Amino acid sequence: MKQMALDIGLSRPPSLENYFAGPNESALQHLRLWTGQGPRAPVPTYLWGEEGCGKTHLLQAVRLAFQAQGQAVGWLRTARCPHRLTPPGWRC
Repeated sequence: MKQMALDIGLSRPPSLENYFAGPNESALQHLRLWTGQGPRAPVPTYLWGEEGCGKTHLLQAVRLAFQAQGQAVGWLRTARCPHRLTPPGWRC
């Protein structure tokens, strides 16, 4: 009998480094700048596209990047959106 080692490791969490940008390279570069340590643009960032193009991956990656910097970050789903747009203390 022989054994074969299979790579069944845990999946990595979404990050800007493991996102396959393809035609979305400009959006990825913008989010890399936005999550950097420098000053951020005071305008919102809007992501749109077809299902499966990576919007959720990018949003989760941004959330994790800001959390790693110690920022208070929130996540709202439209089905459960409260009356307040952003609870107090959220940076992003």
